[in-house]
Amino acid sequence: MQSGSITVTTSGNVTGNYKTQNYLTVASLYDSPVPSSGWFDSGASITASVTSPTSGPSGTQYVCTGWSGSGSVPASGNASFVTFAITQPSSICWNWKAQYQVTFAQTGVGSDFTDNVVTIDGVNYTVTALPASFWWDNSSSHTFSFPSPLIVNASKQYNWVSTSGLTTLKSGTLSVIGSGIVTGNYAAEYIYLVTFNQTGVNADFTGTVVTIDRANHSVAALPLLFWWDNNSIHTFAYQSLLVVTPNNKQYAWISTSGSSTLQSDTVTVAASGNITGNYKTQYYLTMATSPP
Repeated sequence: MQSGSITVTTSGNVTGNYKTQNYLTVASLYDSPVPSSGWFDSGASITASVTSPTSGPSGTQYVCTGWSGSGSVPASGNASFVTFAITQPSSICWNWKAQYQVTFAQTGVGSDFTDNVVTIDGVNYTVTALPASFWWDNSSSHTFSFPSPLIVNASKQYNWVSTSGLTTLKSGTLSVIGSGIVTGNYAAEYIYLVTFNQTGVNADFTGTVVTIDRANHSVAALPLLFWWDNNSIHTFAYQSLLVVTPNNKQYAWISTSGSSTLQSDTVTVAASGNITGNYKTQYYLTMATSPP
């Protein structure tokens, strides 16, 4: 109410001038909307807005999905702002959805592996792309997969060991109900190529030349190639004598060359290598005298 005093010295008129104002009610669970609730001159142009996304607790943000309006405010919209001329009592309610931050990471995989470490919603990510963070809608579902083995070269690979954080699965679908991390844990595994071979034995001997981890192998099976884990333990034995025909021909072991020099041995694998059993041919000599 406006009031005051006047001193009357002549005849005249005093006129009070008014303008119409309408009340705008603004409601929002998050952020500080502009403008807030209040009175506005009728016909005034108002641009109402919120900041989207707006931060919540750690790992949480809220995204405006639009508004619901009445009076001079359009009934609905999906933006974070709206402009209107207010001509009647009006209201605007800002609508929001929650999003959670989900981060994918890995442990154990070195930069020597340059291919895919994890696939998220069909997109591949390498070591250099991790950790990778996503803002995902509450209750949304997303697929992931940690591949294994991750082969670096003929001697080294990484094997998936476990997944920690929001899930323990190697692959699957993650339903988002909160923020967190999904970590694929890998361990390096070294594998080495060990080759067994022989020299000196011909195909006329069809029996066992070498026994490897209690399995027998003939001339026809050699050379034999094995991919063995680092620090794994294996046994071998080159047989001797290799008799082709009794009292006629045989092969005798004379040496082993390469990663071992023994006729039989237990080896602990620490590198690729060759183990070769070397043989010589022996013939049976019958001595006779005349006269006996």
